[in-house]
Amino acid sequence: MSDTQNLSTMDLYKTIRSFSDFLKTDVKVSKGMIDKKVPKGYDYKILKNPGCTVEVAISNTAPVESDYPLIVFMDVGLRVQLPKTVKRSTRMMANDSNLEVDLTNTTQYNSFSGDVAKRIVKGGYPTKSIDDKMYGHVLFPNQSMKYKFSLTDKECPDVKEIKLWAEGTISRRHLLHHRKEIAITSECIIYQL
Repeated sequence: MSDTQNLSTMDLYKTIRSFSDFLKTDVKVSKGMIDKKVPKGYDYKILKNPGCTVEVAISNTAPVESDYPLIVFMDVGLRVQLPKTVKRSTRMMANDSNLEVDLTNTTQYNSFSGDVAKRIVKGGYPTKSIDDKMYGHVLFPNQSMKYKFSLTDKECPDVKEIKLWAEGTISRRHLLHHRKEIAITSECIIYQL
């Protein structure tokens, strides 16, 4: 391969990698009193505890150009690594109402039904998904989603120990989708007698 071909391949790779810059994140941490659901007999009661609330917004800031394909993020979700002091899983946090996922600014049919915490995971991103099923949510340009969860000070004395990753893939279906209008001109018409 010549240096010119190698350079153009590297430029193409850098361009594709730069698409990930359109997946923006914003994190906000609020310290104060939080609600914690604790079991009481066959029911639950809500106790106020000092703690923190972590809000993570994930947005697709890609431009929309009529002449270019869309940059759409698929399988978008949040990976969370909680400190070892936290003995609850993200599923338990969702059951305790201490985990919320706001999908009001997304295309609603993309979300998993009934399990809003589906794409908050402790492990890494999967190398493949069975039958090419979605492993998260879809963000078209100008769409966003928010994750919000709370931890008590006892569970997490130092909120800086929480590690977060926003993950997703770029949709090849949208990126490589090309459409060209075909015009019928007089040269196309054949008259048969």
